[in-house]
Amino acid sequence: MIQYFLASNEFPFKTNLSNLAQIPLATRYPVEGFAFNTLAEMTVYILEGTVLFHQEGEEVALTKDDVVLVETNKKYFWEPKPQTTLLIFSTPPWTPEQSKTVK
Repeated sequence: MIQYFLASNEFPFKTNLSNLAQIPLATRYPVEGFAFNTLAEMTVYILEGTVLFHQEGEEVALTKDDVVLVETNKKYFWEPKPQTTLLIFSTPPWTPEQSKTVK
């Protein structure tokens, strides 16, 4: 099994309206194809490193202190160069069940 994330830290909130996660990204996510979220919109802050972010045919290089919005139902993938730590604020809270991948 490929390990996408080294060791994430999850920070749920009491209201259950949103959540926060610190994600050290070790390899392309997903390994092939695209991911998309059926419910959550994610605001992603780059804590450290450099990552190529691909969303719906657009590519942008992000570095420390950059912010990007991952919209609901938009296909995306991450390519860390070589490793990146992301801080992800999701609303509503992100869950594995709403995350889908396609080729």
